[in-house]
Amino acid sequence: MPGVKGLKIGEKIRGLRRSKNVDIGDLAQQVGISAAVLGQIESDVVPPTIATLMKIATILGTSMTHFFQEEEEAHEIEVVRRGERQKMRKPSGAGQSPLSYAYEALASTHVASHMQPLLVEFNLDVADDLVPVSHEGEEFHYVLEGTVEFQGGGQVVTLRPGDSLYFKATVPHVLRGTGSVPPKTISVVYVPDDEQAKSSE
Repeated sequence: MPGVKGLKIGEKIRGLRRSKNVDIGDLAQQVGISAAVLGQIESDVVPPTIATLMKIATILGTSMTHFFQEEEEAHEIEVVRRGERQKMRKPSGAGQSPLSYAYEALASTHVASHMQPLLVEFNLDVADDLVPVSHEGEEFHYVLEGTVEFQGGGQVVTLRPGDSLYFKATVPHVLRGTGSVPPKTISVVYVPDDEQAKSSE
């Protein structure tokens, strides 16, 4: 199962950014991260968070699935076997990586897709002061195991196995794992047509 280097997500980001003549500093500013962090992402030293990858995809006029694909081939029907899933996790010794969870793409061949289904496993050893993130679109999370805490819109919500959560992703939000068992969720992030259309103009 490929990790951050095997997927070459950073290499794909750099290639797409350069093909569109976007300066690394300009992209970093639009995404809301430092150019140094974006440089580490592009060098495949640290993996991007889901929110960061979504913003990069939107700004560069593509979908998040583009970065998980090995071939630019669209399929109307896609089956992903258990051993075929591609996983992103904070690599050992990554230091300042902002990634507080591991995630696997549950579908990755629909080039123009607007929904990205993910299997997310939250780390428990994360900082108490995680920075809220926001992006265009919507998110849905269904808890498979463990306990997840959601903070956003002035609310703090505790989610347990069988609970689900839907929210507008423009609301600054934080999701963190709590308890003694690393939580797992099925999560779906959605970017509306108009956002991808605007970013490709």
